[in-house]
Amino acid sequence: MRSLIITSAVFSAFAAAALLFSGCGQKVRDDRAVLKLYSDPDGAAVTLLKREVGKTPYGCRISHGTHVVKIAKANYSPVWMTVTLKPGEEKKINVKLEPEKASVLFTSKPSGAAVHLNDKFVGETPFVLKDVAPGNYTALLKLPGYSPQSVKWSVSSARPQSINTVLVSNVGSLKVTSVPDKAQVKLNDAPVGDTPYNARLEQGKYKVTVVKAGYSIYEQTVLVNRDREAIVQAKMEPLPGNLKLTTVPSGASVSINGKDYGSTPLNVSSLPRGHYKLEFRKTGFDPLSIEIDLAGGQTVERNLALSSSTGQLDFVTYPPGVTVYLDGQLKGSTVRDPNNPEISSVFTIRGLTPGKHSLELVHKRARPNRKVIQVRIEKGKTERLDNLTMWIANSTLEMKDGRISTGRFIARQANGKVMFEPEPGVQVTYRADEIKSITPIKDKE
Repeated sequence: MRSLIITSAVFSAFAAAALLFSGCGQKVRDDRAVLKLYSDPDGAAVTLLKREVGKTPYGCRISHGTHVVKIAKANYSPVWMTVTLKPGEEKKINVKLEPEKASVLFTSKPSGAAVHLNDKFVGETPFVLKDVAPGNYTALLKLPGYSPQSVKWSVSSARPQSINTVLVSNVGSLKVTSVPDKAQVKLNDAPVGDTPYNARLEQGKYKVTVVKAGYSIYEQTVLVNRDREAIVQAKMEPLPGNLKLTTVPSGASVSINGKDYGSTPLNVSSLPRGHYKLEFRKTGFDPLSIEIDLAGGQTVERNLALSSSTGQLDFVTYPPGVTVYLDGQLKGSTVRDPNNPEISSVFTIRGLTPGKHSLELVHKRARPNRKVIQVRIEKGKTERLDNLTMWIANSTLEMKDGRISTGRFIARQANGKVMFEPEPGVQVTYRADEIKSITPIKDKE
């Protein structure tokens, strides 16, 4: 900072005035104010009392009161201010000078070009870029179909500028055909239309992809030059098809056009496109035949329900634990129903050929210990029999008088009496005080 400057001449004048008005040893009071002016940047001209008095930093003594001050510097907007000073006051003022800014008009032929300044989009021609500070600048103009154009300019004052640019076309043409036709065309992976395809494109490299369902994908990188035509001829090969076959139930043998391929579930790949006849066979089910038109690249899925050529037999026994034979073949034994131990769960025999069958129930304690039932089975149907009952002793009753009976315990009545069946169809009621014990017979006995 430059200190307050008072020249020797001014100082001498001050001293003379002081002596002049001191008169008879009296002192004259100096009530002027001190004004100090600073600017950023410094070196700005200071106008005070309607004349330029110096450059910042600047200081002076000045009469108190209100004064108009102007601070100005080349390429910066001037600052005007009103300063009011009190007698004997010292005032410091700092001023921030703002650079002068200009407006720049951008036009182009053709118009509509995007203007990028410092890699940032600022507008489309024609447009005005406002408040441009002094300095050197470079902008890039871009318009589809034309070569990017760089422009440069400088700002040294607030004077408006105009920049006009003539853009140069960089467009060529592309033609795409295919066998087969009506295939989708993609440029750089973006769909643009179907073959035959013609377009005007900016100069440059393009990835051309041609796609059609059922055919191999065609790809080619092509260079489009300005005012030239690039040609792409895509030939695509048909793709094989696939079959995915399932049946309910599974395990059906499959033949395709008379050739055996295995059993379901079955995947058959790489079949040429065409018409196919498929046959499904499984023991106990009717043969099934279907026809399929298979397109290239297509996966056809079929889930088929086979119609049973056999029937099914369902029944419940009372009580459970009965051995079951059908047509002389052992099929197993009935088991207790978890929700009702007096009867068995449903016993099912599947895969029965249509017609008459002989069902035989056997239990060593049953009376009689063998029961035969004739049943008729129909194709694809389930024959459900009424509950099958056998008289089977389930308890040993010992009386207090020493008598022992083996039979079927039926129930204990509310009055304490016991209902017991020593023989099929013979029910006896005993008083509780006559009975010594009732012992259940285990199934293995």
